[in-house]
Amino acid sequence: MRLRGLLLLFVVAASVEAPAARRSGDSRPNIVLIVLDTVRADAVGRRAGSTSSNTPFMDAWSRRGLVFTGALSPADQTPGSHFSMLTGYPAGAYASNVDRTTASVVHELNVAGYDTLGISANGSVDPALMRSLAPFQSFVTSPAYRPTALSAEGWDTLQRHDMLARPAFHGVETNLAKELASAETINERLSDLLAGCRPPDGFRRPVFLFLNFIDAHDPYFPPRSAGPADSALASHWPLTGDLQRGRPETQPEPAETGEVPTRENVPRWRRATDLSPRDVAFLRSLYDGEVRSLDARLSDTMRILAASGLLERAVVVVTSDHGEAFGEQGYLAHALEQHGIHVPELYRVPLILRGYGVALTPLRRLAERFSTTALADSFRSWAGLTRGVGAELDPIAVLAAAGARERGFPKIAAPAHTPPAAKHPVAKSAE
Repeated sequence: MRLRGLLLLFVVAASVEAPAARRSGDSRPNIVLIVLDTVRADAVGRRAGSTSSNTPFMDAWSRRGLVFTGALSPADQTPGSHFSMLTGYPAGAYASNVDRTTASVVHELNVAGYDTLGISANGSVDPALMRSLAPFQSFVTSPAYRPTALSAEGWDTLQRHDMLARPAFHGVETNLAKELASAETINERLSDLLAGCRPPDGFRRPVFLFLNFIDAHDPYFPPRSAGPADSALASHWPLTGDLQRGRPETQPEPAETGEVPTRENVPRWRRATDLSPRDVAFLRSLYDGEVRSLDARLSDTMRILAASGLLERAVVVVTSDHGEAFGEQGYLAHALEQHGIHVPELYRVPLILRGYGVALTPLRRLAERFSTTALADSFRSWAGLTRGVGAELDPIAVLAAAGARERGFPKIAAPAHTPPAAKHPVAKSAE
């Protein structure tokens, strides 16, 4: 395959008219939602038994924010978890008759006078596939499906890991698609998007910005700067970060055959039982390298946001849509819930909130277990909306009174009345 300078010719992106003039005295904050696709909670910070952190940038950045250590994704796969974060409905409602367009908080923010912008590295997170994303006024789909040149680092990474062709996803070879959608490229697209939408005198309306980074998703092949030594890679052939390589399937994916997914027909590549503990540890090291590389790129993301003026008054949320299994209960990867398998590590996700020019008061204990479904009502609260899915809003945190500190707050007692979290069997199984 000739990869260098490859251009992909398909693009799906919605456009938006020039932002309207910002109303005088509109002090509502910009809201930035950053989803680190497939990043499990223990991949952020210092792991047990380790002497160093895997995410030094996020560690330092979060010291002035709120770190919720008990956050749970409502689903172990991308569509349901994103749907819940953007609507406030349980993930199980994704396949129901809920109007996923008008139920989206993005639709409500449009009506309330926000400019809504989105970029996704994950080809599955696209308005054409997820109706809860459709209301975005401007949405840039995965760089894998836009004219995108493979960087020198990307070329070196694919060669170094000997990443061979794999079944296509949306018409694009999977390993190449992921490398084309790296955080480096997403940051470039972010700069272009903000430069194109921002008037010379700055954004005139508050902005809701959504970003999805896919670097930690399988296949795992971190760049040289964050990955293992060449000698370590050589000693693990033919096992690589591509979970499907060299793993002959006893059955195809149920979705390909029309079968109902069961515990018995989990594809072989999702099973860890034919790998040694050393092999599983090696896969985890590749995954950690991907997270480490993504962490370094996030510092560039924050610089881009600051340069655009979005951080002058803003709330930034960093979380994930689900985790990843590395041998827990004998499985790998994610999306096991469809087979009736609930691995707790697939639901535990990082969640960090930080205010810029505004202070946040948490309404949950920082270690309390709750679903990231509550993010939708948090967005509504920060934007000054008064209604959510339930009878009243159920945010994670609210904007503090003027003059309050912008630093993180200590653990506080729960308020006298806290609306119960949305009931979902996944949250129970993750406990």
